Amino acid sequence: MTTNTKPKGRYKWTKERVDTLIKLYKENHAIKVIAEKMGTTTNSASGKIKRLKQAGEL
Repeated sequence: MTTNTKPKGRYKWTKERVDTLIKLYKENHAIKVIAEKMGTTTNSASGKIKRLKQAGEL
């Protein structure tokens, strides 16, 4: 059985994408909205925000 679904790849967190994530987060956008705007999942966006907070970068 074959499927037409594309395997999910890892989202690459470049400096530009991290800057965009931080900007949207500081503008109080919901995680769901941030993820949609950035083309990633809510888990990926919220996980990155958590890691940025732990590192003292947010």
